[in-house]
Amino acid sequence: MYSRIRIKELRPINLEGGYLIDGFPSVGFTSAIATESMIQTSQFSLAGIIDSDSFPPISLIKEGKPNYPTRIFVNDDLKVSVFCLTLLFMNHYIELLQRQCLVGQKNKK
Repeated sequence: MYSRIRIKELRPINLEGGYLIDGFPSVGFTSAIATESMIQTSQFSLAGIIDSDSFPPISLIKEGKPNYPTRIFVNDDLKVSVFCLTLLFMNHYIELLQRQCLVGQKNKK
C-alpha cells in the first residue's frame, strides 16, 4: 500500500480560471523533458513540492543545489501550473498523484 501524498506549497498558488499541466512521465521521460524545457524557457517559478514516504530517498542536483524530484512550477502571468515529476512510478501511483493534485486545487476554492 502507498503512503499518504503531501503537497507542500512554498508560496501561495492561485490558478482559478487557469491551467494545470501534467508533466508526469508515462512511457519514458519524454513528458518530463518537455516539461523541463517549458519551465526553463518561460517565466515559471518553483511554487511547491509533492512528497510521500513511498518516494525513493533521492534528490536532484540542479545548479549545485538539491531539489525534490517532484515539483510544482507556476507562471502567474499565464495562470499556468506545471507538475514536474522526474521519477518513474507505476501507472496506478501516477493516477493517485494526479487525483491528489486536482483535489488539492479544487479544495482551495
